[in-house]
Amino acid sequence: MRSLFPFLVILLVLSACQESGNRLARSNNPYLLQHAQNPVDWFPWEEDAFEKAQAENKLIILSIGYAACHWCHVMEEECFEDEEVAEYMNAHFISIKVDREERPDIDEIYQRASELTTGKGGWPLNVICLPDGKPFYSTTYLDKEGWLNLLSKIQEHYLEKPDELITAATKITEGVQQSQLIFEEKGESAFSPEKLDSVFSLWKEDWDWRNGGFKGSPKFPLPNNLKTILDYGILAKDSSSLNFVQLSLKAMAAGGLYDQIGDGFARYSTDSAWRIPHFEKMLYDNAQLISLYAQASRAFKNPEYLEKAKLVMQFAEKEWQGKDKAFSSSTDADVAGEEGKYYSWTLAELQEHIAKEDWPLFSEYYGLEDIAKWEKDLYILQTKPSAFLQIQEKFEISSKALGLKVTEWKSILAEKRNSRTKPSIDDKKLSSWNALMLGAYLELYRASGSAEYLDKAKALASWFESQEPLLHSQRLQKAGSQAFLQDYAFASSAFIDLFLLSANPDYLKQAESWMQEINQQFKVKDSPLFYTQSKNSSTLVANGVETADQVLPSANAVIAHNFLRLALLLENQDYRKQAWSMLRQMQSRIENYPDLHAHWLNLALKESFSFYEVAVTGPKAQEMALELEANYLPQALIAWAKESPLSLFENRIHPDSEWIYVCQFGTCKQPVQNVEAALKQLELP
Repeated sequence: MRSLFPFLVILLVLSACQESGNRLARSNNPYLLQHAQNPVDWFPWEEDAFEKAQAENKLIILSIGYAACHWCHVMEEECFEDEEVAEYMNAHFISIKVDREERPDIDEIYQRASELTTGKGGWPLNVICLPDGKPFYSTTYLDKEGWLNLLSKIQEHYLEKPDELITAATKITEGVQQSQLIFEEKGESAFSPEKLDSVFSLWKEDWDWRNGGFKGSPKFPLPNNLKTILDYGILAKDSSSLNFVQLSLKAMAAGGLYDQIGDGFARYSTDSAWRIPHFEKMLYDNAQLISLYAQASRAFKNPEYLEKAKLVMQFAEKEWQGKDKAFSSSTDADVAGEEGKYYSWTLAELQEHIAKEDWPLFSEYYGLEDIAKWEKDLYILQTKPSAFLQIQEKFEISSKALGLKVTEWKSILAEKRNSRTKPSIDDKKLSSWNALMLGAYLELYRASGSAEYLDKAKALASWFESQEPLLHSQRLQKAGSQAFLQDYAFASSAFIDLFLLSANPDYLKQAESWMQEINQQFKVKDSPLFYTQSKNSSTLVANGVETADQVLPSANAVIAHNFLRLALLLENQDYRKQAWSMLRQMQSRIENYPDLHAHWLNLALKESFSFYEVAVTGPKAQEMALELEANYLPQALIAWAKESPLSLFENRIHPDSEWIYVCQFGTCKQPVQNVEAALKQLELP
């Protein structure tokens, strides 16, 4: 018995550890686990919470955030870790915590409620609901005093005049439901180049011609918007659009938005000049920006853009990639409750690490005299692209020598920074965001021609292929929630691209299979559009239909692009009709709000300008296709094959010679045998 005693003690300790904390301690979600030791009696989103609220006639506090969110951490520290606040919340409310990344469907609906009632949203989003989940009040960050004051007033109102809150909740819920209804089709005719010129003229009023990006602050990179502007600039031969894209790319890479020491982009800048970042780094931003910079390197024949894309990919692989080749979601903004602590420097720290003879050049290069100053005598390193030549002249240093110095400084400071406590990583893996990374690998392959990136894309694709059915999230080899529309849409898009570059028909079959599941599981009745969550999922107070772009392109817009590409590859007229029907449904909104519908607008470009499917065949088809891809061609879908059962390649494959067929919805020009001739056929009028 004596020998068993230590083991019994260990078991009791482990049991106590597992039972400590609130219900969130049983979760596998990093954001919920951050709140597992709060004295607030949190529930995850589950039926038990609503049943308890209704049984006890208590209002619900629905608090939505994410693991890398700075202001979520601040409110947790000031409110949810406070015993007085927790006591009041536990006595009078049922409190539910939701990770907006894990449950985008919930976030979508309650953000919409917040926008309808306050005109804004954001995180942390704190929504007060009736026991059945209908919202009637929402707010973002509040300090302890403000939060307790709000809760006490709401609780008093609920006890004295519950009918008023019930009426308000009913009206707000009806408003959310109405906002999700599918509006009548407005598009009467196809988009034309002239109509698009008018749309872009309207949009240009919102472009920041001084700093790049879009007017106002905080300022988000919005790579999806910049890609559409890039494509329009090429197709319409609009030099101002092309200049704006280059201005934006250079400004973002030079500013504090970009981590000058460790690489990677922050989620947004708090100012309009990209100087001061909101320090969290998100997988979805960096994936899209890798793709954009790689595409720009082809469009502008600028190797600096490709180098930036490669550096960001190296950062992502080092920071987030696991043994299964999939990527984690984000890196926190805070360390020990201090925002930007890991990324900022004092002058004394910098002077300690940088050689005295280098200091004047270093200080000038990184803007220590002006742009790099932040707060509390801290500095965020950044550069001025427009000042490079002046710096070289002032210090009589060549571009190559300056580059070597920058590499040396970066190495020194990276080593010193790595000794600091690092921000935490949200290690859940989301299918939609990983699909963007798969696409980023493929854009690097197109831009560089290096098979390394294609091989890495295939390795990441294996992670998707291991899922049956497709999941939205995974963590520590445990399945999370089932896939949402965005997961199916983004994964299908990435697998279509992977087929185009690998010629492996299994990828195309998988993409089409996912698109068929979209048609079966997410289709809105009597509409060409699709719900955010499966029709078989548990019902929320409203069914979301996401049509506008946010920091990610609209899943519905991605689906429309997928249908068009499948139509061309499979010569399937039904898919083609679906794509154009979805575009017609959105036409009025695209024309009036291009900034919110950039990915739809990109589809309109394909309708307005000549859009080609290009079939490359023969023993060296892959090499010829890659040579074509080295040119950024938004007007073309390029596929290659040495052998293939697809009708796209029927009677077009010759075992001893290479041929390129430039076609438009099945009608082809005279086949040619070299890339130069094909490029002439693809020239825009």
